[in-house]
Amino acid sequence: MDDQNNYYSCEQPQPQPQPVKEEKNGVAVASMVCGIISFFCCNPLYLVSLAAIVLGIVGMLGNKPQKGIATAGLILGIASIMFGVIVDIILLPLTFGTSFLF
Repeated sequence: MDDQNNYYSCEQPQPQPQPVKEEKNGVAVASMVCGIISFFCCNPLYLVSLAAIVLGIVGMLGNKPQKGIATAGLILGIASIMFGVIVDIILLPLTFGTSFLF
């Protein structure tokens, strides 16, 4: 008899809450990747650093998530250019002699 009461019960199953999908900022991730590559790997003509800087600025604009990742990519791009320029200033005179400076 109890089975019949449960079968005809007015209770309906409650819907399960759906997981909230997190928005992603692909430009910020690309900035971070370019920043890491430019800082720790090759950086021909500072193009990878410039890409990290531009993508970092674009990733920080507007109301987008993951602004911290875009900021990290921007900082890595700037640091890579600064480090590269300092190394170039030190190594060029050592490579070509002092006649390169004059």
